[in-house]
Amino acid sequence: MLRTNFLAAFLSFTLSLILNGMSAPLAHADLRAKGPLDMSCTLYGTAGGTAVDFGKLALDVYSLYSGTSSIYDGLFGAGVVPAGLIRSQGGVSIAQSITNFIAAFSDKNCFASGKQRLSKEAREPLRLNFEVKSTQRSYDDFDPSGWFAHTDPIGTLEVAVGQYDGITTRVVGKGTKEGYISVTLDPKKLDVGFYPITFYAKEDSCNECLKIVHVAVVQVYQPCPPRANVCDVAIEGAQSAWDQYKEVYRILFGPMITRSVNCQLRVDQFGGACNQLSRHANGNYPNSDRRDEAQRRADQCLDRFDQIITDTRGHCPEILLCASQQDCALKREPFSNRQLTEAYGLFSQKVAEIKRLNCCSEAYNPRGGSGPNPALVTTNVSYTITERSGVDTYSRTVEQASLFNYTENNGVPTLRSKITIVKGNGRMLINGKPFDSLNFNFMVKDPLRRSLRLGAAWLQNNPALSRPYFSNPQWINNRMESFAQMLANPSVLPLGITTLNFSVVLPNPTDNSLNVSVQHLIDVEVKAEFTDGGNSGPSDVRPLYGLGGKCLTHYGWNPAPGTPLLLWDCVSQVNQFWKLTNDGKLIGNGGQCVEVKGNATASGSEIVINPCNNSANQKWRLDKGLMVHSSGKCLNVKGAQTQNGTPIILWDCGNYANEKWSWMKPMIVLPGVINLQ
Repeated sequence: MLRTNFLAAFLSFTLSLILNGMSAPLAHADLRAKGPLDMSCTLYGTAGGTAVDFGKLALDVYSLYSGTSSIYDGLFGAGVVPAGLIRSQGGVSIAQSITNFIAAFSDKNCFASGKQRLSKEAREPLRLNFEVKSTQRSYDDFDPSGWFAHTDPIGTLEVAVGQYDGITTRVVGKGTKEGYISVTLDPKKLDVGFYPITFYAKEDSCNECLKIVHVAVVQVYQPCPPRANVCDVAIEGAQSAWDQYKEVYRILFGPMITRSVNCQLRVDQFGGACNQLSRHANGNYPNSDRRDEAQRRADQCLDRFDQIITDTRGHCPEILLCASQQDCALKREPFSNRQLTEAYGLFSQKVAEIKRLNCCSEAYNPRGGSGPNPALVTTNVSYTITERSGVDTYSRTVEQASLFNYTENNGVPTLRSKITIVKGNGRMLINGKPFDSLNFNFMVKDPLRRSLRLGAAWLQNNPALSRPYFSNPQWINNRMESFAQMLANPSVLPLGITTLNFSVVLPNPTDNSLNVSVQHLIDVEVKAEFTDGGNSGPSDVRPLYGLGGKCLTHYGWNPAPGTPLLLWDCVSQVNQFWKLTNDGKLIGNGGQCVEVKGNATASGSEIVINPCNNSANQKWRLDKGLMVHSSGKCLNVKGAQTQNGTPIILWDCGNYANEKWSWMKPMIVLPGVINLQ
């Protein structure tokens, strides 16, 4: 009796014969089922089954009909199946009775699951068949004459599926040793969604009944409309990522599952035989007329079964048989494996990208559209420059231009443009034209009457900058039009770059994280106007390039007399603009001239700028790349250093690299590749 109890206890922790389509052989089975989508299950005697938490499985099967379920996540990927698309009308009550059966005897179950997609435009209905057989078996080692072979009829044969006009079911063979369930789905009568179907079979009334559960989820989908190329790329990426994940999963778990299944078969064969013989010895069957013989053979069977239990137990028999400690750790925490985690993470990212782009995908996003949500939205930013005539009388347009348009940029979600303002000396210039005010207009047009949200703001926190104006949406020329305006007051814009952000957001009806937006960023760069103090000479001003491609620079836009010169990254600001006049003056912003501090001529003397005075100390000439002073010495980068802030000094002319200067931007040499000007 003790050995019988031990057998029953051990068999309550046996393993699954199914792993995503991996099935055990169907030979010598007491109860077998072949379901749709290549699902199959085999149970041997009272042994076998699936070593999972069947209490949890019962809840998962029930939640197929009442809400989201981990079974959906396993079949389609986490978060792919929304609760609002689960079609289970009237299937909950049958599912409840099935889940009660599942939880009752957790050591006698076999579970398998699969998915099927069905287009609403399919020409023929979809038929799913679930075939069950209760077969007789002889144990050659202990019953060579077949005296104790026995089989029970199928006592329960059920299917849980939503009650819809487009779904019909047929159950045949309940109470016999062969039966089947047929479910037919007519897509033309069904709404788009996910239809869970649970097939269930159990032996006749008994204390140790064998039970098989197959779950099939049919996804009825509307074929996607023509999609943007970006959608096809995203969907192909998701499918490729899913294939990679499955391959990593197969490599990791395939060998250990195969090994465990083989060990399971040995346990099932002997366990089933021993239990069957014991039941005959106890007179459980009407034809048990060889009880003594059955008892003797049962004892022999149990002796061998003890050794099999020892040999196959491994380190985690509640999960896997014949498993190493490493196998057990990986099975308990599969995502502790970096490759598996990265593979599934990549798949999740690809699915999220499909949803973000609003791409219809029958497998990953059936509610999506033809591409990025604002694809039908025309967005355009333009600016208008106006000049006042008189004082507060009227304005005329100096220039009007379109910076960019969303639809003309292939649906790029973020567009960026730049406009440069030059101000100083009491005036403001754009493209060399004086102006008084600058107005940006962000126009949005949508033919679908959707609820779009417009935004306009300066990214920098400056209370002096203007606030936007938003129009009310209007239906004009079969489009919903709305716009945002922002007046840029150049007089309060600081030197440097200030960024204006226009945006339009199309809200997702169910998930704010899937809102799609288009941004138009305008970098408004304000530069100081270069002034030469009224000196004569060439009107063009430009940077003077030195060592390392960096520029001759002075601190500040309007430097004080005596400000030293230094080397700095070229940023195209007025403190890096110079012009060399015909009479030899090197003039910087504000009309100040380059000279040697204190009229010195010694090597190492500091170079500064001071008001122009026509002295010899302010005379320079550019001779074969050398900026030569009237003293005969040259403009030199101290110590041949290229760090920003390196001082500029006077030094003996020697044709050194740190004495080379040019009005032309130096060529950047990429060894072995190309030369860029």
